[in-house]
Amino acid sequence: MIRDNPFRVAFVPAHFSRPLPSGYKEQIGGTPIEIWFGSLPQLLAELKLLAADLRIPLINGDLTDETAAAINGWLPLYEGDSTELSEDERTAWLAMYEGARLASEHKVALTFAG
Repeated sequence: MIRDNPFRVAFVPAHFSRPLPSGYKEQIGGTPIEIWFGSLPQLLAELKLLAADLRIPLINGDLTDETAAAINGWLPLYEGDSTELSEDERTAWLAMYEGARLASEHKVALTFAG
């Protein structure tokens, strides 16, 4: 969803496998673009899978406060970590993960707007 519409996406605290059309369109760059809804639990699950690609260690599937602080500070996450993924990829992942985690915890929708 984010790849297809990086300007606005919404995730709701409900389980479903595929994004759903909202029927609502916004003018983005002069073109009407439909806003889709995704599943917040699905987003969180996909972010946890993506953590492995970014070499972000999770403990029992969760991010520790220490690892989050290290990502935020662009610090190595483990011995030999080059931190090359810290400035862009890991910090973007952290913002999305924390947003998804908090929205899920509080059972509210999460919207990203670019």
